Formats: sequence, C-alpha cells, structure tokens
Amino acid sequence: MADNISNNDLSQIIKEQFSSSQFVEQLAKSIVSSDIFINSIINVVKEATGKQQEQIGQLTQRLNAMESQLNTVVMRVNDHDQYTKRKDLLIYSIPFQSDENVTVLVIDLMSKVGLQLTKNDFYGIHRLLPSKNSQNKSRQAIIVGFLGITDRNVVYSSRKKFREIDELKDIFINEHLSHHNNQIYRYAKIKLDKRRIFTRNGNVLMYLAKDRSDHNFIEFKIQILSLKEKIEGTVYDYNVVNWEKVNERFNEIPVHQLLKNYNNLNERVTAFEQILLEHIQYYVPNKKICIEPRDKVWFNDKLRILYKRKCKLYRKGKTSNYHFQLYKTAAEEFKTACIANKEDYHKRINLKVCASSKYWWSLVKNTLRRTRMTVIPALLNSMNEIVVDTREKIEILNECFAEVCTWSGPIIDLKIADTLSESKVLINKFTVVQPEVESILCSLDHSRACAPEITNRMIKNMAQSIVKPVCKLIYESFETSIFPGIWKNGVINPLYKSGDSLKRSNYRPITLLKVLSKVPERLVHRQLYRHLTRNKLLSNCQSGFIAKDSTTYLLLDVVNKINSGMIENKVVRSALLDFRKAFDNVNHQCVLLKLYKKGIRGRALQWIVD
Repeated sequence: MADNISNNDLSQIIKEQFSSSQFVEQLAKSIVSSDIFINSIINVVKEATGKQQEQIGQLTQRLNAMESQLNTVVMRVNDHDQYTKRKDLLIYSIPFQSDENVTVLVIDLMSKVGLQLTKNDFYGIHRLLPSKNSQNKSRQAIIVGFLGITDRNVVYSSRKKFREIDELKDIFINEHLSHHNNQIYRYAKIKLDKRRIFTRNGNVLMYLAKDRSDHNFIEFKIQILSLKEKIEGTVYDYNVVNWEKVNERFNEIPVHQLLKNYNNLNERVTAFEQILLEHIQYYVPNKKICIEPRDKVWFNDKLRILYKRKCKLYRKGKTSNYHFQLYKTAAEEFKTACIANKEDYHKRINLKVCASSKYWWSLVKNTLRRTRMTVIPALLNSMNEIVVDTREKIEILNECFAEVCTWSGPIIDLKIADTLSESKVLINKFTVVQPEVESILCSLDHSRACAPEITNRMIKNMAQSIVKPVCKLIYESFETSIFPGIWKNGVINPLYKSGDSLKRSNYRPITLLKVLSKVPERLVHRQLYRHLTRNKLLSNCQSGFIAKDSTTYLLLDVVNKINSGMIENKVVRSALLDFRKAFDNVNHQCVLLKLYKKGIRGRALQWIVD
C-alpha cells in the first residue's frame, strides 16, 4: 500500500506531521543543544564584537595618553602657582647709610618708577649682612617682603624701568633667595643672648639671661660614649662554596717550591699567608661592605637602595611637584620595606631564641656589645688637656699600654728559685706531628675574633690542604727557636671599661692576632700540659685551666675546711687577695725561671723566650 501512495498524499502527511507544535518544540531543543549551533553562534558574536573591542582598546590608549598629558600640565601649573606665590624680592646696589631706614629707602625707590606704596604694603624689609667674599660691602642686598602677591608682581614687572633712569640703572631686582637664608640665620644667632664656653675638662658652661633663668650659668657634660663611625670590610659567602674542590685546587699549587725562594722564616710565613688569601678570594664569593652608624641590624642592601632613591627624589622634589609626588611614593615604599624587614627579623630571632637558650645568651652579648664605642673618644694628655687628634690619641694609649705591660714592681731576687725542685724529665725541643696540627686547625672556633684578612673559618675549611705547609713552617720555627715576627704583630683595640672616658687608664688593650699564630701556640700548650700533668709538676692547689677541674671544686674544698674548723671549735681566718691587672704585671723572668725548673730547656725554652 505504501507503493500506491501518491506524491500529493505523501506531502500532505509530511506537512501534517512536521507542522505540529510538538515536533517544532523537539526540533528547537535539539538544535539549541547541539555543539555546532552553539559554536556558530559564538563565532557570529565574536565577529560582531571584535571590531568594537578593537575600537575600545584604541580609545582607552588615547584616553590614557590624554590623562598623562593632563597630569603633566596640572603639575606644571601647580609649580608655576607655587613659584609665583613667593612674596619676596631682592633689591641690589642700594648704597648703605649709617642711619638708614630701609623701609623709607624702598618706598622712595618705588615712587621714582611710578609705584605708590606704603609701609603697610610690606610685612618686612631687611638688609643682609656683608659676606667675607663680597667685594663691595656697602651695597648689600635688601630683602623686601610684600603682603600682597599683586604688589610683588607689579614691582617685579617694572624692574626694566630702572634702566631708563640714569641714577637707578645700577639697581636691579631678583627673586631668588635660596643662598641667603644662612646669612639671616647667622645674624639671628649673633643677636641671641646665650653664650657657650667649652672648658678643657670636657664640661660646657652656658650663660643665660636673667629673664630666662634664675641661674646665670648652667654646666653640663657632653656624652661622648656613643661616637660611632662607618665600618668597612670584606664579607665572604661560605655557604655556596664547594670546599673539596677548593682544597683540590690548592693542592695543585707548588707551595713548597714557592716558599724556597724566600730567605728567612718570616718572609716564608708572609708569602704563604698571601698565597692562601689570594686562593680563597678567587674561589670564595666576597664583596666589600660599608655599615653606616645609622644602620639597624635588620637593614640590608635592598633598603639601602630604596633609601638612596628616596634621598635623591627628595632633593629633586624641591624643584617641582612632579618629583615631590615621586618622592612621597618612594618614601612610602621605603617605610613599608623597613617595617616588613623589621618584623621578619624579629620573627627569626624569636624562633631561634625559643629553640635554643644558647642563642639567647649570644643575642644578649651581641646587644650589649653594640653599645660600645667604635671610635676612640677625646682623651686627656699628661698636661691634663683634651686631645682630639687621632695620632695623638693613639700615642697616649700606646704609652699607657706599654706602661701596664712593663713590670713596675720591686726587683725580685732570682736566687729564690733555688728552693724550687727541678724536674728530672726534660723537654729540649717541641715536636710537630701532622695529625695533631690538623686537629688544632679543625678545632678553631669560627666565632672567635682574629686579625683581618684570613679568618678562623677559612683555616678550618682548608685544614686538609694546608696542614703540610703549616707543619713545615712550625717545624722550622721550633728548630730555629724563632717565632715569626708577622705572627707577633696584632691589631690592638682599646676597650673602654668604666669611669671617666677621658682618662686613658680606663681602657684595656685587646690584641687580635693572626689565626695561624694560634696553631704553634696551642701545639706548645698541649705538650707543656702533658709534661706537667704526667710528671705531677703542678701544685694540688691549682684548679684553674686544668682539664676536668675547676674553681668550683676548690670552693668546695675551702668550704669543707671552714666547716671542719667550726666543728672543732677553731678560729677560721682567710686572706683574700685581688691582683690588679694580674696577667699584665707578670714578671717574665720569673716565669722563664719556673719553666726552666719544670724541665723546659734548650730550643724549647729559647722559642718561648723569643
């Protein structure tokens, strides 16, 4: 039957089926939900809005450019307004008269060019004092301050009229006043009624007028302990160094052959330290730093850059409003960075302090040490006069330290040493063992202070490669009984103790020696200590500077004796002696004689003497 359906009937059936509302609704849903339809709609919308977005972008760029130009014009207008608001003018070449009235002179001068002004039009008129370099001191400038900006502009615009009058052609008007401010302030200071008198003992006397104080004189003292100066030095970044490769490269250097080119021990030690320092500076990143007195502990290089930029814009900000706005932005950025760095520093400190009590005490010591002086203050010489010159202060302290380190006590009879027992075991020379020297190099404390250039950390990390040349230098020193002169030199820092800072006796010398000089010193100490303890040459009363012993045990022994005496109803007496500068006042001859009695002879004793 399907074959017998005519085309008309088929078309009629299709129309009836596809024209129904249900079919149209299903067809619309399928079309709308299809990906092809959605993508085609998106493409049509993009094509329609693409040109509009491009036009909007072009208009936005033009708008930003116009806003920038407008801001520039506004700043220039503000600068012009600020400049024109100056109500002061300078009038030059008006002759000085002994009984002159500058206000009358200015009013008469203005009347000659047709300007009628009165004294009520000015807020002040002042003639500047002559400077030292001024050629004509009788023709100093006069500052004229106008109450109204209009009068000021009229006078300034009429300055050309002075050239048309013969008697006024030498007079001219200027509006720049910047370099005359100091002269005004200097004149005001001279007219003040207070006088300052500096005396030789460091005190200051200030005289005040009776109407200002009931006491005519006030005496006070200047605090000079806070004097500081900038510190310059070299810092090394040890954390990024591969010390194994650095040691390998140093082993490739023919140090032994190079040192043979020098004649004596002192030159060889100097050459070795120079070779070592140049090698470390080549392989270890380093840079020069400068710590200013105003720098805080949390101040870093980033803040220094921001601070310099702020200062630079501050100087430019005086000339235009544009640079002043840049200065305000830079100042705010610097302030924000300072606050962030400070908070971050305190957070790190808090974490370290909470984690270790050892760091707490280290922090306390460093904080107290910052209050010390970094420069030598003024000192009193032998004539009781204040000395501020650096060379003279160094000589004063040097004389004081030399006197302290020189035996000033009574002459000791060396025959007293005959009563001391002599040791049968002798040490004629000190020995050098490479493992012992290497252990000394590795045990150096990098936190200890030392002389500049080579540090404890460098020696400790380079111990494996430098132990052989160091052993040879120390062996030569022991064999020749010569202690290298370069190791005897040190940097002396005068450490202020207490009392009057002007007195040289209130300073204690602290000497910073070179790092390598500590190696033979510790080597000799170990051998002497073994010799004295093994042969029982030390007194039983000696508790200090002995391993596994301390003054605490000595105190326990003293307390035991006191308690025993009280139990036995005996009178207990004690004599307590406090030696002033005990180590500085030791008689060297007595020490050497005691060492001789303890068995130190020959080259060993001669090395200690040197």
